[in-house]
Amino acid sequence: MARRKSATRFAILGMLNDSPMSGYDLKKRIESELGHFWRESYGKIYPELRTMVERGLATVRKESQDGRPSRKVYTITVNGMVELKKWVSSPPDDPLGIPELLLKIYHGHQVSPANTVALLERLLEAVDEQLLHTRQAIEAEDVSGSGPDSDQRLHRHITLSYRLRYCEFLRSWCVESLEMLRKGSRTDTS
Repeated sequence: MARRKSATRFAILGMLNDSPMSGYDLKKRIESELGHFWRESYGKIYPELRTMVERGLATVRKESQDGRPSRKVYTITVNGMVELKKWVSSPPDDPLGIPELLLKIYHGHQVSPANTVALLERLLEAVDEQLLHTRQAIEAEDVSGSGPDSDQRLHRHITLSYRLRYCEFLRSWCVESLEMLRKGSRTDTS
C-alpha cells in the first residue's frame, strides 16, 4: 500500500527530535533503527529537509570539517515538535497501513501512552473485520472440484490463506502489544 508522501517529514522530525543531525546522519539512523519497516532515500530526505527549513519546522547550520566541505546540521524547532506530536496522535490514513502505524508507534513516546493504545485498538478492530471477511471468503471457496477454473480457485485460496495467517499474526501482535502498554504505561498524559 502506498504511504502518504508527507510521512517522510515525520520520520525525519522524529529523529531530529532526539538530536540534531545532517542528512547523511538521518539516512544512517533511519536505516539502523527503522529499516525493518521503513525506508527513506537521500532523494526524499534532502528535499524534505529544505522544505522543513522553509516552513519553520527545522533550522540548519553549517559545521566546518577539516579537509572536507562543511556539513549541514538540522535541528527541530518548536513548530516542528508541535507538528510531530499532532501527527503521532492522529490515526493512520489506512487502518491497516502498517509502516505508517509502526512509525507512529516508534515515535509514540512523544505523546501519551493512551495514544498508542488507541492506535492499536483501531488496528485490532480493522484486523478483526478482515479476519471475518477472509474466513467467510475461504469458507465460500470450493477448491476440491475440477474443471477449467479449478486452478484459479486454488490460487485464490492460497492468497486468502496468506491473508488469514497475516491477519492472525497482526491480531496476536496487537493483543500482546496492548498488554505490554497497559502493564508498563506511564501515568502522565503528556
